[in-house]
Amino acid sequence: MKFTEELATQTVQEWQAAYMAYNILKKVLNNLMKFRQQRATSSPTGGNSVRGSPRNDYEEIVIVNSDHTYYQTMHQRSIEEGSEFELEFFSKFDDEFNKVSKFYKAKLQQVKVEAEELIKAVDKPNVEQRHIASVNGVGVHLDIIQEVEMRSESDTNSKEELRQAFIKLYKQLRQLRSFCFLNMLAFSKIMNKYDKITSRSASNACLGMLNNSYLATSDEVHKLTERLESTFIMHFANGDHTKGKKSLKQGLKREKHRTTFFLGLFTGCSIALVMAIIVSLHARDLLNHPGRDQYMESIFPLYSLFGFIILHLLMYGSNMYLWRRFRVNYPSIFGFKPETELGFREVLLIASALSVLSLAAVLSNLDMEMDPRTLKYTTLTELVPLVLVIFVILATFCPFNIFYHSSRFFLIRCVWHCACAPFHKGNFTDFFLADQLTSQCIRRVIEEKDRKQGLNAGKYLSTIMAIAMRTIYDQKKGNSWRIVAAITSGFTTIYSTYWDIVFDWGLVQRNSRNPWLREELLISNKAVYFAAIVVNILLRLVWMQSVLDFNETEFLHRRAVVAVVACLEIIRRGIWNFFRLENEHLSHIGKNRAIKTAPLPSYYQD
Repeated sequence: MKFTEELATQTVQEWQAAYMAYNILKKVLNNLMKFRQQRATSSPTGGNSVRGSPRNDYEEIVIVNSDHTYYQTMHQRSIEEGSEFELEFFSKFDDEFNKVSKFYKAKLQQVKVEAEELIKAVDKPNVEQRHIASVNGVGVHLDIIQEVEMRSESDTNSKEELRQAFIKLYKQLRQLRSFCFLNMLAFSKIMNKYDKITSRSASNACLGMLNNSYLATSDEVHKLTERLESTFIMHFANGDHTKGKKSLKQGLKREKHRTTFFLGLFTGCSIALVMAIIVSLHARDLLNHPGRDQYMESIFPLYSLFGFIILHLLMYGSNMYLWRRFRVNYPSIFGFKPETELGFREVLLIASALSVLSLAAVLSNLDMEMDPRTLKYTTLTELVPLVLVIFVILATFCPFNIFYHSSRFFLIRCVWHCACAPFHKGNFTDFFLADQLTSQCIRRVIEEKDRKQGLNAGKYLSTIMAIAMRTIYDQKKGNSWRIVAAITSGFTTIYSTYWDIVFDWGLVQRNSRNPWLREELLISNKAVYFAAIVVNILLRLVWMQSVLDFNETEFLHRRAVVAVVACLEIIRRGIWNFFRLENEHLSHIGKNRAIKTAPLPSYYQD
């Protein structure tokens, strides 16, 4: 793997702008190399300039160091032909090194402040206990865990919040260490490349400056890491060094082969069941059966609901794969715990398992409904979808640590937050989930004082009005109501499409570096963004089919048309989700925010 690719894969995406611009310096050196090659071919002497001694080569570079806060490199052979490329190289080299050093110092100072507050927070209860013990004359020591166990459930939650804050801060220290190492390696690589092109030994002087800089000599990250480790082990691991370090170094779960195996198994079963249903429909000519309309009106909507859930899961799993592929830091944005978060394979596994259950229920229900031998068991037939619903509900709310317990209750908690939005402070995860169902824009106006969300509320108000007009048109018919419904639906479609593309996706920036898109793009192929805009517009227009009286065709029942339109809307939402989170991720990059800061519980604040 080339170093450029290695650097791209190991960088912290949110700090991308703070890393050394290796490609820019490499481009300057490539221009220098091309100039030297052209001069070598045009010069009768082969382009060999008079070279000094190695000592003189070494002294071609002068390092000016100002209190270890600003570094400048002076190139002595400024009158030599082609030296403008070298002057440009060292100018950019200085700018990049000073940029990296400045960011590293600022970020380290920020982490130090957070670490001091965090350590002070966990040590505070111990101080209070020692004070109480000295007053009572009893030398009993209660550590933070024992104290939290004696307190209420809210204090137990505070302890978990502190634990997560330690883990996040520890991860940030590891990222800082990686940031320092990668940049030092990049500067070393680029100087070696310079020496190779110019046949000089300038890297000795520059690397000497690098090795004496704050970036290389500071051991504050190491000391702070050890201090955090010792504090965490004492308070959250009962002194168990191995357990404490393992908890701090939480990473992504290892992929399990059995997950992939069962995903393939359930997918194959789902395909087989779909084929069986199609064969059953044609073999028994069920599409022309007298009970077709009754089945489509009563049973089909229930099963289509499971189809919508499965499609949502498939879109979410696909989004997770693409987010991971393009290095969108969705676990941090959503607040997932590394040890319990689901990967895209697990999400697709859940979708395929639910698909098998639903399709098996549909097939058995069709057989029982249409088979003359089971007509007398009508009640039993109607219980099939009910049993499926009960099973899914029980699996969702199962209190035991099975079926991805942590993820299930994370989802339930987010849904509860959405339901209690007027009385509960929401975060991005709650707002994102609410956007799949409705919106929390009014709540965001109150919390964030963001007037833009008031316009977003206007978008949803126009949607409500459009639906109301369409409902009235369905009830009363008439050209007047149809025109009103068409106007309100058209206005809502234009309003919503504009908001999706401009505000949620951050696109259509006319004067950006990528015209009509935005400054930063994660997907290199710009056609993908334009295609997504077109698809979003087309799928937004689909919902106007009811106004145009396109409710039933010769080959599709009215309920089937409604289901198809709903599926297209889910697909549109899936596309929207990807670009919405990409935009959120890029906003984190703009703020140099790799990890969301975990606030201290109120109990531990002064």
